[in-house]
Parts: sequence; C-alpha cells; structure tokens
Amino acid sequence: MRAASFLLVEEAFDNEHDSFVQLLCGTPKAARLAAFAARWSKDQRPWARQQLLRYLEQPLAPPGHKGLVKRLFKLAERAQDDVVMAGFLVAFDRLVRRVLKVRKRYDWNSRTVWNEETLSAPHDTLVASREAQAPPTGRQFSYRSRHYLRRRAWRYFRRLGFQRPDAYPAAIAEALRRYRDEDLRRGENLLDSWGLMQACFHTHEALEFGVSYPRLKPGRTLAELEAAPRFAETWQSTASYQVLWKLVLEASAHLVRNWAEQLLRRLHAEALQQVSGERLTACLAHADRSVQELGAALLTEVEDVRGITSADWLAMLRCESPAALERVAQAMQRRLDPLALPRQTCLELACARSSPVARLGLAFVKQHAQAEAGAGDWLAGLAAARCSSLAGELTTWALETLPYDSETALRFFDSPLPTTRTAALTWLEGCPAARDDPLLWARLFESPYGEVQLQLVDALERRQALPGGEASAWTRLWRSVLLGVHRGGRTKLKALRQISAALRASPERA
Repeated sequence: MRAASFLLVEEAFDNEHDSFVQLLCGTPKAARLAAFAARWSKDQRPWARQQLLRYLEQPLAPPGHKGLVKRLFKLAERAQDDVVMAGFLVAFDRLVRRVLKVRKRYDWNSRTVWNEETLSAPHDTLVASREAQAPPTGRQFSYRSRHYLRRRAWRYFRRLGFQRPDAYPAAIAEALRRYRDEDLRRGENLLDSWGLMQACFHTHEALEFGVSYPRLKPGRTLAELEAAPRFAETWQSTASYQVLWKLVLEASAHLVRNWAEQLLRRLHAEALQQVSGERLTACLAHADRSVQELGAALLTEVEDVRGITSADWLAMLRCESPAALERVAQAMQRRLDPLALPRQTCLELACARSSPVARLGLAFVKQHAQAEAGAGDWLAGLAAARCSSLAGELTTWALETLPYDSETALRFFDSPLPTTRTAALTWLEGCPAARDDPLLWARLFESPYGEVQLQLVDALERRQALPGGEASAWTRLWRSVLLGVHRGGRTKLKALRQISAALRASPERA
C-alpha cells in the first residue's frame, strides 16, 4: 500500500475523519509520528481519545511507529490514564504469540525416541492473525522489548493495587473486557497474555511465574485454572460487585466472563440473592450460553426477584440455551400468574418450537380455559403447534375440550406436524360425533398426508362403510395407498382386498 502523506493524517485528525487511524497506520515517517504523540495525547476531544483506543486495537506492526507507540505509552503512564493504560496492557500482551512445536528427542542410552512439545516464537516477527491481518514478518519491537513493555504495563496496575486499591478493580476491568476470544484461542495464547494471567490467576497453585512467562507446574493443566486474582481483597467490595457484573455482561472473551462469574459466586453470594430482574433479563438475552445459564440459575436460586414484568419474562424465554430455557420456564410457571398474560400470548407460547416453552404455554392455556368456564374457539389455534414432543398431548386435550365442529377438527388433521395428525386420528375413533360426520370424512378423503390415507383404509377394514366416501373418492384413496413406496406395506394388502370386494359388488366399476 502506498504510504499516506502526513498532511492527510493531520487533516483527518483535525476534521475528525473516520479514515484517521487507517491513514496513520500507512504513514512510516517515524520522526513526524513521534512528534505527533504529544499533540494526540493532550487533545481533550472525546473523538481523539476514542481514536487512540482504536489505534491500540490494531496490530502494533506498521513500520516507523515504534517511537509513536512508546511516547503515547509513557505519556499515558505519566498522566495516570487508567483507560488508555488498559488499552496498552492488552495491546502489549498481543505482541507475544508463541507457537506450539513438536520436536523429536532421542536417548542414546535406552535407544528410545519420543516427541517433546515446546513453545517458541518466530525470531523478531509478529505472528500472523486471521482477524487482524497482521503481516507475518513485520518487525516493530524485539522480543526483549515486548517482554519489557508487557511487564511495565502490568507494573502500572500492580502499583495501582497497592497505592489505590479502591480504584484497582475498575481500572483492571477496563483491560480485561478488551481481551477477545481470538486473543485466547489456544492454551499457549493464554500463557502468553502476561497482564491477564497476573490479574486473574496470579495466586493459582498450578502456576509459577517466571521473568517473561507463567508456566504450568509439572503434572498440572490449564483445565484446572480457576479465578485466583491478584489483590483478591479488592474484589470483595460493593463497587467491585458492580464491576464484576459489568464484566459478565460486557467482556468480549468467554474466559473473562467465566472468571468474573466465579468471583461473583465466591465473593458475593449474599449480594446475588438481591439481584435485580433487569440483570437477570440481560443475562438471558446474552449471546454467550454460559451467561444465559448463570441468569437462569440465579432465577431459580433467588427466592424473591423483584422488578420482573410480564414483558421481561417473555423476553427471557428467547434465550438459546436449552438448560437455561428449562429453568426459566419452571421459574415462570411458579412465579407468574397466567391470567396476567393475554390468552393469545399463552397460545403463542403453547405453539412454540421449544419443549419447555410449549409445555409452559399449555399449562397457561389450560388455566385460561378453566377460568373462562368453557372452551372458546380460540383454542383451535393450538393446531399450529410446532413442538413435536408435545403436539400429541396438546392436540388430544384441545379436541376433547372443544365442542365438536368439523371445520375446527380439520385444522388439526391439516397440520403440517405428523404428531398432531396422528393424535387427531386417534381422537377420531373415540368421538361419536366425528366418527359419523360425512362432511369430516369427505374432507379426510382429500388429505394429501400418507398417515391419514392409511388410517382411512384401516377404518374401512373395521367398518362396513364410511360416511362421506363416494366411489371416486375411494378410487383416489386406493391409488394413493398402492403407489406409496415409503410406507404402508400391510395396509396395501387391505387396500387390495377392498378393491376386490368393490369389484365383486360392482363389476361395472372394473
């Protein structure tokens, strides 16, 4: 890419243009960039600060930017700018990315060969990232410099923990929420993140910290890691409780969200009993299923959750985790008055695809029907059920509860869900009004569904005649059954016997 003119960079900076960071990264003029650092750091515009944090999200690989990065870092450190220093802590952690390599080892004494896994980094290069598109051979800092910068960035927060312990949780949380899942994709990436490991797992017994990297002790694994933060006492305050909740809901990395959840459980169990409905709703609307399950678990554990409206309950039912959804449905059935919801809403819940939601909706629909002292026509909407595991029970209850009407019953026979149609066919045999209704049977002869056609042939085998069946209708039915290639082998024999009997009775139909 052609180098950008520094005049364009300054013009974009002055006019708050969105292309500023892109133009800046394309400028290799080290002297001009280093001098620009003081102007940038002193700029009081919120936009300028936002662009600085955006710049730190880019790979620190552009040629000529070494002086700019160092000066911005020192100026932020001198100004005690916690937010910008958090951005530098994460950016410097991303500079070190070792690669797992397998080497063969040979023992001359025993004459045995084995594979040994080691972590190594390309010599003075930045490891390529699919997301960031970093150049695989771009040299910005030597590894010695990278290790120093990581330690110095963490030193700022370590001093903060000693000198201003009340400000430490919020400051380090600003850094923790910036780590991304792609930064911690592999176990070696986690061990390379010096600031993250120091802040979150410094006192864990499975780790030992060297000069540049934390190491696992012999026989220990990363799967054992649990929250063991530096300055653990600072995370016990009420302010820290709010900070941890913010990490659970806003952190970009799953590992950080899980770490914050562990601390909430361990240090703030009593405060969690007073959790607000707003936070539980936010948990269940989160994209991470583990956060959804945390919200569902708290919803079950907390005896009195206040501030949850009917709209909040319905929003909770949109979470994607099956385990969380089951808990939400149980809590909703226990705590919410079904009559507080419109019956149409209950009907929509009963027709949901998810089994826990559909079962909850069916329970609510039954209570609405009981409160109305009769079954209204609105119950026919249950024919639109989409949950296969519950559709049979739902169909049977609806048809037995509703007063018989052929048009209403046909809605269940015409359902696209096989479970619904099968349950309706079973109900048909036990309902005298439906069994002798020629209009219903005439419409069933027109059904395109295979199980309905097979049931009609079976019904004729048990009965001398069926109401509503004309000769042409029987002909179409037998033809459809005989031509079916996927099912109905035994029923086809019954159809052949019925064709023979019809020919004997009416030879002119041959």
